[in-house]
Amino acid sequence: MSGKFEHLEIEGAKGAPTEQEIVDIESLLGAKLPEDFLDFLEIANGAYLNACIRIPPDDEELSFCTVYRTGKDDRGNYGDETFIGEIQNERQLKHTPNKVLPFARDGGSSVVYLDLTEEGNGRVVAFVQGLPDWASKNQEDRFTVLASEFLIYTNLLYKCEDL
Repeated sequence: MSGKFEHLEIEGAKGAPTEQEIVDIESLLGAKLPEDFLDFLEIANGAYLNACIRIPPDDEELSFCTVYRTGKDDRGNYGDETFIGEIQNERQLKHTPNKVLPFARDGGSSVVYLDLTEEGNGRVVAFVQGLPDWASKNQEDRFTVLASEFLIYTNLLYKCEDL
C-alpha cells in the first residue's frame, strides 16, 4: 500500500483500474485525474472505506464509505457506484458540470466529488443531504468544500469508531 494512504482502513477493493478504464473516465469527465487520486484507486477501487471526516460548519461526522469503481458493475453495465454511471447520473439529476468527478458516497444521498474545473483546481467538495432535526444539526441540503486537494482530503480522514 502506498505510504500516503497507510492510515486508511480499506476493505474489498476490486483491484487496480486498467489503463483503458482510466482513459474512458477521463474522456467522459473532460479532465485528467490527479496522480494522488490515481494512486488511491490502485488500492481502493470499488472499496469500502472505514473513514470519517468532519463536515463544516458544525463538524458533523460523515463517512463517504463507498468508493466507486472503474469499469462496469457485476451485471456488465455502467450502473450505480461505477464512475461512468455516477458521472452520468450526477449530470442528469444534479446538473454537475464537466470536470466534476463523483467518487464516493455515504449510506444515503451524500456524495463527495473531485472538482477538476478551472475554478475548482482539484478541490474536494461534498454534497451533504439534509436530515430530519432528530438525526442531525443540518436539515438543509448543501455543498461544502472539504479540502483544497485530494491528498489533503485523505489526510483529514480518520477511522470511524461508531459506524
